[in-house]
Amino acid sequence: KYLLWRTFAIPSNDDPDQVSSDEIIEAEKIAKKPIDETHIAFLKRMIQETETDIDQFLTFMDLKKLEDMTVEQFTNKAKPALEKKRGKKK
Repeated sequence: KYLLWRTFAIPSNDDPDQVSSDEIIEAEKIAKKPIDETHIAFLKRMIQETETDIDQFLTFMDLKKLEDMTVEQFTNKAKPALEKKRGKKK
């Protein structure tokens, strides 16, 4: 199978080298970066709109303050949770 793919230059979706190591490392660095002022403003607006208790939200996120949040936490946990709550309030 792999010999034929290589011989005829057929691309496969299971090629681990499609994404270079540098791209993976860069994506991981970005995910670990703290959120910026735009993210913080968005969170504060969503917290206010959804009438979320800030202390409960910080406990849910396992944070001491919003500024400690990483991009990964914002993208994968905070934003989806607040958007889900906003959807329930409508």
